[in-house]
Amino acid sequence: MQLKSLFLSFLLILLTACATNSSKNFGCDFNSVYLKGVADGEEGLNFSKSLEEMCTHQDKNFNKETYLNGQKVGLQNFCTFKRGQQRALMKLDPESMCSVYINYNEGFDLTVKNHCSKELAERDAESLTPSNLNCLEDNGYKKHFYKVVSRVCNKKMVYQQGSKNTPLSDYCLNLDNKNELEISYNLGLQNYYKLEAMHLEKKAQKLSSKLKVLKRIVPKDESQKTSINKRIDKLSKDFLETKHTLEQKKSKL
Repeated sequence: MQLKSLFLSFLLILLTACATNSSKNFGCDFNSVYLKGVADGEEGLNFSKSLEEMCTHQDKNFNKETYLNGQKVGLQNFCTFKRGQQRALMKLDPESMCSVYINYNEGFDLTVKNHCSKELAERDAESLTPSNLNCLEDNGYKKHFYKVVSRVCNKKMVYQQGSKNTPLSDYCLNLDNKNELEISYNLGLQNYYKLEAMHLEKKAQKLSSKLKVLKRIVPKDESQKTSINKRIDKLSKDFLETKHTLEQKKSKL
């Protein structure tokens, strides 16, 4: 995720630098602004803000509307059927700048429809993880996905999830019987905390017993006394931390 963010940041810096370099000889007249808009649109870019700042710095007017009109023309060559296909296959959302271009939308929607089959919906539902979130926008996929999810998210399954203190999937909570599932999940969670509390109680008892034994030892010399005191201090700290954690677990029962 960090690598992806760094790459996107680098790409943004690179595009901005390219815009700055290409703007050195850029004129702020009508034709230059319009043609620049067309060129940027063909690349799916919008540098209107940086160009406006540049023209203002040169004490020249920048007509943003002219730029955007040119960009719209350029976007016709960017927002294509193939582009829409690629976005869908890459599991990316459709680009807002292309929302008004029919070919782009057809490419995106048709690819989603063909890709998001019932077979894929069933496989995704079994793992409670859609392989392509765009598929949830397809009615056929969505219907079959939740049909299988309703079978996967049964009371026994969610109870086991609670018993492992594993978060309950949001897709289970989108079902009509979510209230029943939450009750089963919480019962499992209570069982988890109960077992944890039992484990901590045993640990606290063992620590307490060890402390009692150490405190009864009569040291032979200062060196042994120092060693015993260090062990007592460590065990006392562990005991107090265990008791504190135990109280937290019990408060959830």
